Amino acid sequence: MHDFPTILARYGFTPNQYDFDSTIVGFDYDLQFALFDEDSPLDIERSKIIRQWDNPTAYLRCELFTQNTDTSAGLTFFVQCWVSELRYQTVTREILDITETKLH
Repeated sequence: MHDFPTILARYGFTPNQYDFDSTIVGFDYDLQFALFDEDSPLDIERSKIIRQWDNPTAYLRCELFTQNTDTSAGLTFFVQCWVSELRYQTVTREILDITETKLH
């Protein structure tokens, strides 16, 4: 679909010039602090953030669960956090792949 290694290199993000590991760790912590507080509609115990070190299409994957199965509230909360706390001020490229799955 997208050739992210090429896109990253085009903007100067190469392993020789950029510390991907520190960025992944830092953004993981930023996500945790933004999403998992006492006012969050997310189920903190069940939700998790997975670091995918060798996947430039998604270095981080969030598996988020709501406390009361209100996926609308969870998605609204996530998008609000993204826009107000997590998004870079100068966005070069932003792709959020959001998939809803019903658990049995």
